[in-house]
Amino acid sequence: MVNETRSKITSKQVRELLGGISDMSLWRFLHDKKLGFPKPIYINRRRLWSHEELKQWLEQRPRDYLGKTDRGS
Repeated sequence: MVNETRSKITSKQVRELLGGISDMSLWRFLHDKKLGFPKPIYINRRRLWSHEELKQWLEQRPRDYLGKTDRGS
């Protein structure tokens, strides 16, 4: 059970993992059915996500947007 607890991360950690997004952005991720964002479990009114599920979800996302800050200049 200890390992299972360690594999859970808080909403703050999820937001940091996703690049420092806001709580509102996290809410949008949760409510956008097209994204298929992992659902949290609730323990004492706290949201906790499986770190493994989040890693798998991130690996499935396209990375096209990364490194596109150079606009050809």
